Amino acid sequence: MLRAIRAHQPKVLLIDINAWGAIAAAETTGLPRATWCPYFRPVPSRDAPPFGLGLPPAASSFGRLRDAALRPVLLRLYNTVLPELNAARRALGTPSLTTVVDAYLRAPLLLSLTAEPFEYPRTDWPASVVLVGPSLCPLPRCPMDWATLNAPCCW
Repeated sequence: MLRAIRAHQPKVLLIDINAWGAIAAAETTGLPRATWCPYFRPVPSRDAPPFGLGLPPAASSFGRLRDAALRPVLLRLYNTVLPELNAARRALGTPSLTTVVDAYLRAPLLLSLTAEPFEYPRTDWPASVVLVGPSLCPLPRCPMDWATLNAPCCW
């Protein structure tokens, strides 16, 4: 990531939330940055069931109790990578994270490639999360040359 930034000198960075190392590297640059999420955001909310289980929204006290009980269990599972993630962040000089979810919200803006009709309504997400709808851009017509970071015939 840092090599690509030096080579191409972008004015702004847009980073997939799955690229945790790139998120950490971007924090060291001082460049304006945002993250984007190509699927439903794995950011916990008291208004929605825990991410990844495909559960329906809670419609009762039992459902809300189910969600409250499952959230910390799933977060503990996600956080199993936290020691390695924080070691990489320290090597770059960026602050350690308390949870993996914190990596998703480090940038001042998180663009979510979904729309409200496909999401659970949530009242407790940070203002930095913006639903922008699906991405409908065409795929590149040529492969990326990762050795030189060039894709001259694409886009």
